[in-house]
Parts: sequence; structure tokens; C-alpha cells
Amino acid sequence: MPDSVFTFRMPAGIPGEVSRFNVLGTTIKPENQNATTPFTAFGQVGTVDANGARPIAVTDTAAVATPIVISVRPFPTSDNTVAGVVPFGPGTPAPKGVIDTLVRGYVTMKLNGATAAAKGGTVYVWYGATGSGHVQAGIEAAAGATGWAIPRCFFTGPADANGNVEIAFDL
Repeated sequence: MPDSVFTFRMPAGIPGEVSRFNVLGTTIKPENQNATTPFTAFGQVGTVDANGARPIAVTDTAAVATPIVISVRPFPTSDNTVAGVVPFGPGTPAPKGVIDTLVRGYVTMKLNGATAAAKGGTVYVWYGATGSGHVQAGIEAAAGATGWAIPRCFFTGPADANGNVEIAFDL
């Protein structure tokens, strides 16, 4: 007997996991972590500046944060953690060294905010402080007071029961 049965739909995925490697044009680029402000989770929206890759900050507006990248789980050998593997679920990026960033492709992310995602809907990044259901450098389905639309980015469908959703990024 199987341990799990999916009666309506399978889970969307794991935050920070590239979901469609076989799509032509999927681009993952290794970047050095910003020593002062490193990524703290996979599936965070970020940017690359003179000091390296970092998550979106309170001071980042749509005009300031370029280029835009998303922190993704290492695949298959670029992992630089001591154990050699980043566990699924609560795994977090190493606070220094190299991190894989998605420049173009499909990725699963955690949906924040109160607005549900819809297929083809605009993806917004929250650049305000974390709190009240919003996560800094996280994605939402509505702009809110401190959010801006990520260019050429849309939801491929609604979020699953865990709040995970797939997005098409820079397509």
C-alpha cells in the first residue's frame, strides 16, 4: 500500500527547486554570496551587486534591483556545504561562498501574502520588512504597499496546500 495518495493534485514542489530542467533556455548561474547580506533561504528573489548576490532589501526598488536572480537549490554538484548535500524542506544556503541563482527558467517558490496566485498572474516581490504574512525577498500575487512586479515573470498555476507555487521567471 502506498504511504501517500494524491486525491486532487500533486504538491507544486519545494521552494527554491528548479522545476523544469528540460526547458530550453533554463539558466542557472553560480554567484558569490554577499558577505554582509547573504541569502537565508532557497527561493528568495535577489540581485547581484559589486559585493555579490544578495536577497532584495528594503531599499531596493524595481529600478535599483537589477539584475534580478532567484536563489535555487544546488544541482547536482555545485553544493558547497560541509555535509555535501542540502536537505529538502528546511535546507538553507551556506552563509558564504557560492550560491546557485536562477537567471531564467521555472522554479517553485513559497507564496506569501493574502492574495491567491492565478495562472498567468503577475508575480510581485515584497521588499518591505518581514511581518504580517509578508516575507522580505519573497513573492506575492499582489503588489501591496512595498512590492513591485518582477519583469517577465508569471505564475503557472495556483499554490498547492503548502503554499508552494511554480513561477516562470524571465521568459
